[in-house]
Amino acid sequence: MKHKAKLNISRPQYSDNRERISITVTDADAHVQFLDMEIELADMMKCLTGGYQIDCWMETRGLDVVGKMNERRNLEFEMPEHSYSDRVEVAKKAADKAAPKGWSASGYFGSQNSFFERDGVKMARTTMDRWVKKA
Repeated sequence: MKHKAKLNISRPQYSDNRERISITVTDADAHVQFLDMEIELADMMKCLTGGYQIDCWMETRGLDVVGKMNERRNLEFEMPEHSYSDRVEVAKKAADKAAPKGWSASGYFGSQNSFFERDGVKMARTTMDRWVKKA
């Protein structure tokens, strides 16, 4: 089965002066970066000039959602009692409980709109995702 993907090839600058190429592949519909590869600069040049089966390192993740469609919705929920310094950790736990079955709540609460009051009730806002089969 074919899937639309996004490929990124870059040359990061490392503090220890390593010379490597970074290759990432993202499923365009699932919006998940599922493959990261690192290859030595010299080995990448061998590949580009006809080298065969060059060794490299790879890391995979999210393979269970490759080939699916990502759905994202906003999630707003009431915040339990908390101190200001603990609000992000409390919000992460509350978001997990508030997300409907089959949805995964984001743990990101760094937006200026993440925490707010509605009718005197302390609330939080994030997003939630799920992956479904393509129609």
